Amino acid sequence: CSREMKFCELLKHLSKCPKMEVSCELKCGKRLCRENMAQHLKQECGLVVETCRLGCGVEMTRDELKIHVTETCVHRFIPCEHCKKDFKFCDMTHHLDKCPKMEVSCELKCGVVMCREDVTQHVEQDCVEKEIECPFVKYKCEAISIQRKHLSQHLEEKRTEHLELKLTAMELKLNAMEDTVFKQCEGSNEIKQHIDESKQYRDESKQHRDESKQHVEESKQHRDESKQHVDESKQHVDESKQYRDESKQDMGEINQHRRYMDN
Repeated sequence: CSREMKFCELLKHLSKCPKMEVSCELKCGKRLCRENMAQHLKQECGLVVETCRLGCGVEMTRDELKIHVTETCVHRFIPCEHCKKDFKFCDMTHHLDKCPKMEVSCELKCGVVMCREDVTQHVEQDCVEKEIECPFVKYKCEAISIQRKHLSQHLEEKRTEHLELKLTAMELKLNAMEDTVFKQCEGSNEIKQHIDESKQYRDESKQHRDESKQHVEESKQHRDESKQHVDESKQHVDESKQYRDESKQDMGEINQHRRYMDN
């Protein structure tokens, strides 16, 4: 420090001289002026023991903490591989149980894999294992619970029954409307006449519908019978052809025998 002093005081001064170069008192290997030791220990020395700044409570040297906070601390932040958002390492398992971007299998085990956020829409609109009700339940179809994969077959098999249920429901609704109108306009012969005519027309329509249905069944029966007749005719033609071939063969033999006799 270049200060002048008595020789007898020099040794005592050197033990405290702020400008004297000394080694780090924690033995990190660095040499520095004694006056800079406090700052070195506070900010630089890697052997100073500190508590993890991420809040896990671990105490270790500053050099060890540099590795700890990036690689081993349970409170360090890491990105989710699915949604790419950052979460604490200790919270990642809980997040993965709910991550909307994580791929999962359909909860009804239909085999489809999708993002968790799409599961609800898939189950409600597309999943073939989902139990749904027939669209004709409102017309009193009894299929109130049927798997979506079987709905097409059900609609095909029950097409006629569904139409009849719908027509019946429409007739009931029409009857109710007519009764309401009749009560509101009770005493009007003209309106009553129109209602009676409407009922008669509806009854005739129902009769025609039943007759049409019967005609369809009869036409189907006639078509089957016609097919049977065609098959029988085809069989007769085949038999005639066989008989003609046999006759042709017999005539050939007769002609051959006749030529032999003539010779």
